[in-house]
Amino acid sequence: MVFELNGLKFDFCECSGELKSLAGGAGEYISDKSDGAGLFDLAVPVKYDFEILRMAPNRKNAGRVKFDATESEVTIEYFSLGNNIKSDKVDSLAEISGGVYAALTLKALGDGRSVSMRLKLKNNCQTDIRQIIFPDICGLNHITGESETRFTTLGFTSYPFVELADSEEKRNSFFAANPLCCGKIYRSGGYFGYENMVGRYYDFGSLEYGYSLFHRYWGFGPDNMDTMADEVLVKLDQKTKKLRIGNIHNVTVNPGGTYESNEYVLTPHAGGWINGIGPYREWMDQNKKRIAPTPKSIREGLGYRTIWMKEQYPEDEESIAYRYDDLPEVARDMVEHGLYELSIWGEGDFNLPYGKDSFIETLGGFDGWVKNMGILKSLGVNAAPFVSMVSIWRDSCARYGLQIAGAAAGWSQNLKGIPCFQSPYMEKYCCAIIDQRDEKWQRDVMDSLRFLRDEAGTPSIGWDQYIAGNVEGGVRDIIESYRRETAELYPEATFSSESTFNFEADINALDYTWDWAYWPGTGDCRPYIHAVGTTRPNITVDNSAYVVKNCFMDNIFMNIFTSKPGGVNGSAYIREYPEFSKALKQAAKYRKDYLDFFTEGTMLGDCVLKRGVPGAKLTAYEYGGKYLIFVLFKEEAAEAACEFAPGIDVVCCTDFDSGEKAPHRTDGKTLLIGGKKGELKMILAKKG
Repeated sequence: MVFELNGLKFDFCECSGELKSLAGGAGEYISDKSDGAGLFDLAVPVKYDFEILRMAPNRKNAGRVKFDATESEVTIEYFSLGNNIKSDKVDSLAEISGGVYAALTLKALGDGRSVSMRLKLKNNCQTDIRQIIFPDICGLNHITGESETRFTTLGFTSYPFVELADSEEKRNSFFAANPLCCGKIYRSGGYFGYENMVGRYYDFGSLEYGYSLFHRYWGFGPDNMDTMADEVLVKLDQKTKKLRIGNIHNVTVNPGGTYESNEYVLTPHAGGWINGIGPYREWMDQNKKRIAPTPKSIREGLGYRTIWMKEQYPEDEESIAYRYDDLPEVARDMVEHGLYELSIWGEGDFNLPYGKDSFIETLGGFDGWVKNMGILKSLGVNAAPFVSMVSIWRDSCARYGLQIAGAAAGWSQNLKGIPCFQSPYMEKYCCAIIDQRDEKWQRDVMDSLRFLRDEAGTPSIGWDQYIAGNVEGGVRDIIESYRRETAELYPEATFSSESTFNFEADINALDYTWDWAYWPGTGDCRPYIHAVGTTRPNITVDNSAYVVKNCFMDNIFMNIFTSKPGGVNGSAYIREYPEFSKALKQAAKYRKDYLDFFTEGTMLGDCVLKRGVPGAKLTAYEYGGKYLIFVLFKEEAAEAACEFAPGIDVVCCTDFDSGEKAPHRTDGKTLLIGGKKGELKMILAKKG
């Protein structure tokens, strides 16, 4: 049974309702060579011998199905599903004798390009349904070759046909945790980490064609009302060499119970992910509710500087990296390198509620802090003290009736400790976690934020883990109130935090992220940059010119955390590393030169290419009928062959380091440009 909806062709088995093939965009995704390719899969465990039992549309064990189709909508009813157990005993299991009824609905959407998918279930078994995989897209072929086929998210890009491919050296680990056997489970929810999807979106395909899929849901839930996260399984069948991508729902449907999924939107497309992400971006724009506009300084800025003033224990002079009187020199070093936002860690011993005595005398005291905040402001540098108010420190625990936890649950940190972090005998910075419903704590936090703004001279705040829990009056409500109030008084005040679990709340509150995120790694935030457009993601940079170039070309708000050898993060001045210093100055210059591409243009990633460029990374922007294209070389010596999509004419090519014209050749279709590892070339082009 073949149905075509908005150019996407579904071919279902008439007997089982199993999806046999799927094609659209510019090619085929699933062929009829796959075995067991459904669009949903259920865990229906029978205690205890058949806890692995699963049900799905299956040609081997076909059940009765009914198709109902109109021009724009298809519903398939499944009155019986196959199972995955090879045993004569399974047919006699009373617990599953009633089976599961399912109804799958596919609908052409009004955008003329996308198809929505929904699933309804009725559990007629005598045991629970404990897990639902939907959509479950099985039997995916590689596209344009295994090394060209990508799984792209807002937070990373992987190459599953390569990374999950079988090899003898990968078989040594425990099978039940080995991605060769089990695949990988990725999670959305926060920017934190290397392989977080961030949003409820992914793209499968190559630069030739593919499809995008997103979960049309926003906020806490739907499976767990304490989080804003989905899980997705990516698994390569080592026998068929076909890929499975399935959205995991760990829910319970009791006997006699029903389940109804939310809507998933599938968009086939020609070209790279940029051509399929549009519906998800539109969905995000509909649901983003910014508390305050992103300040101009953050929109236009190159990045920010972070320093760690002390390793706690400020009575020890050797544990102090900076005093308050050192901050103007830090600021001058920043301005020289095009940085105007300063995140300050360890600026005080802050027990709630904050007051003048929160500022440490050995660092300069409250008056010294206020004086130097005025100097920083005169230099054009905005200071944002980093505060931790959900972790309640030892001296504040009694105020809220909390029991102090042990050293392993605290934040003690000092290079003289062994170990340096959470040493069992370092108890000064032990803490407890507050119940955010505590009204005294809620008042203390708001009073402390106002004190920092109104008396300490710092309306901008860096927040330790903005975990916007679903608690009335908690962090989410406090920050919203503070930001709205402060925006009226200080429109350019900033708010930043670690983005950990709830991305869909983070982008309403955060101007930029402060996450322990690094390169090299699997991270690829270009789809994030394209889709979000407000909260700027960071990468932490110590003193690598190569990482500066990566961040610059991808419009990452780099966190400059330069340190001395063996010292705490942020303990060195930028100028102490000449090559690094030069790269930052060049990046600051070019950002000004090409600012409109970064702030007003469209991030295209490498989707201007017809295929990938071995040995190099390419990122492009489009603005006003022109293209700005970066090529960063990843190998020692290479010639990058950039085969652009039609309609891109190269005008000039510049070397990042020297500022001079870079030699290149073109035949009108392919740009050939040479370089060494770490060299960055900048190409200006126009629409042909």
